[in-house]
Amino acid sequence: MLKGLAFGSTVTRVAIAHSVVRPLTTTVPRWSGHNKWSTIKHDKMKNDSAKNKVINKYVNQIMVAIKLKDTRLQAIIDTAMKGNVPKKVIDNAIKKASGAGATEGAINIYEGMGPGGVALIIETQTDNKNRTVALVRSHFTKSNLNLLSMGSSMHYFDKVGHIVVTYPQPEGSEPVDEGTIFDKIIEVEGVEDFEKIEAPEDESATGPEYIILTEPSMTNKVAKELQDSYGFEVTEANIGYQPKSEMQVDLSQNEDIRNAFNRFIDGLREIDDVTEVYSNETQ
Repeated sequence: MLKGLAFGSTVTRVAIAHSVVRPLTTTVPRWSGHNKWSTIKHDKMKNDSAKNKVINKYVNQIMVAIKLKDTRLQAIIDTAMKGNVPKKVIDNAIKKASGAGATEGAINIYEGMGPGGVALIIETQTDNKNRTVALVRSHFTKSNLNLLSMGSSMHYFDKVGHIVVTYPQPEGSEPVDEGTIFDKIIEVEGVEDFEKIEAPEDESATGPEYIILTEPSMTNKVAKELQDSYGFEVTEANIGYQPKSEMQVDLSQNEDIRNAFNRFIDGLREIDDVTEVYSNETQ
């Protein structure tokens, strides 16, 4: 299963020729007087803190992408804007990263085993490698886990090109049927596999998304053809890691380990320098 799918999503897989192998609820008592407002203020502070974490994460990704001349820069900016990061904040990040004296950035990959023996690949973008590795290692240590040497987890995955697209449905016109959209994707040279991702019913969406896999070297070419020749809107195009199907780990039979794993992954993703976390856990 592809990583990064939203909880509650419905997935339709379509294999092409040589397919790639692969809440805690709390009850707040109804206090009277000033206690009520203390609770509201506390909740607002938590919400503001969470919002600032999201903004800081995007700002860091944008700045490092500029320093690296990363081709994914526009996709990162677009995603930040969809995540309600103010345009002024984005512009300031671009200006700061492009200015004289800006430090260099780097992409670093770390490997490890998470709770339940799940293989992990952690991708980071950073302008301070020592800070980043210390944060990632500390998170592993707190869970009595260790980072592993390069290559220890890599053999559980295939390196693939990963493209996310939508097909615009003009308002007021006859919608394009799904079969036609599938045909358009299949016609593009270099597409090896794709999945349709339906958004949960309680989430607003412009339409279904399609996650397309290709050879890493073909990623930009396939994305450009999908957009320029077939009318798709490309919302993401990058190179990542897909777990090999015969090496996936199922944690569904042990709720405690599954919960521990989810908490561990959530903690990794809260680190500003972490841009992607890949695992071979079945979703």
